[in-house]
Amino acid sequence: MLETNESQCNGPASASVNNNHLTEEDLLVKHKAEKKELQATIQQLKKNAQNSKKKKKEAVEEISKLETEMKARHLEELSQCKKGIISNGEVESAVADLSLSEGAVDLGEGETPISEKSVKVSRAAKRRAKKAEAAEQREMELQQEREHQQLYSPRAVEARLMAKLISERQLRQTEVQPDGNCMYSALSLQLEGAKSVENLRCLASDYMLEHKDDFLPFLTAPDTGELLDERGFQDYCDKVASTSAWGGQPELRALSQVLRRKIEVLQAEGAPMVLGEEFSGDPLLLAYYRHSFSLGEHYNSLRKRTIDSPIGAT
Repeated sequence: MLETNESQCNGPASASVNNNHLTEEDLLVKHKAEKKELQATIQQLKKNAQNSKKKKKEAVEEISKLETEMKARHLEELSQCKKGIISNGEVESAVADLSLSEGAVDLGEGETPISEKSVKVSRAAKRRAKKAEAAEQREMELQQEREHQQLYSPRAVEARLMAKLISERQLRQTEVQPDGNCMYSALSLQLEGAKSVENLRCLASDYMLEHKDDFLPFLTAPDTGELLDERGFQDYCDKVASTSAWGGQPELRALSQVLRRKIEVLQAEGAPMVLGEEFSGDPLLLAYYRHSFSLGEHYNSLRKRTIDSPIGAT
């Protein structure tokens, strides 16, 4: 607290702030009381802002404003009261002693004073906003990439082309499990269950063994890409009969001969593959997918669409 030999503040400007009847000591006591009142107000603002980030930010701004206004008013009142008696430097020192930083109020335990915190909060908010903006931009790019994949990936392109082809041919598709038996399962559906998957596998294996010269020159080992020898061909046919090994064109060719049925395979790229063209009658229809299933190449069953049946899978 400032000391003075004067019992009363002087100066013509003191009347403008209605403190011309206060001694310096009275004025400082008044300021101290106002500071305590402001502290109470700040505490209430703090309490009201506890559970809301938005209210907390507004409270920081309001408290900073109240502190700034009080400090300026106290400076003006002391300046007018002590004009001609104490220097400006002393007045500023007195006001600094009364600054709210003495009992700095925070909005949480262990936090910095409001005047400092508002700057830190502003910088932190900018950093958070910049980080959030970067994250949002990255998410937008990822979303665009996902949308591009959905539209233009080999799987998406194949699915659209197949759907168009099936619709143009007025067919309906029945999906089968992608478990290695898909080709045999699709044919079994075409035959209305007259031949089971196991039966079809054995028929294909037996025919290939009996007509080795028609198949051996065209079969290669999957791990090396080299043509199969006699032992390799025997192992291949054994797997056709007794495992869930995936079936393809050689097995379809064998089954078309055993069943004496034409087999037509629709695919997204290129003309349909037809086996057993020498046989008359309606063909057995399959849909072939190269990209659409995680386990690799896949077959579904196709039938002519009736009036009441849907275009897509059943």
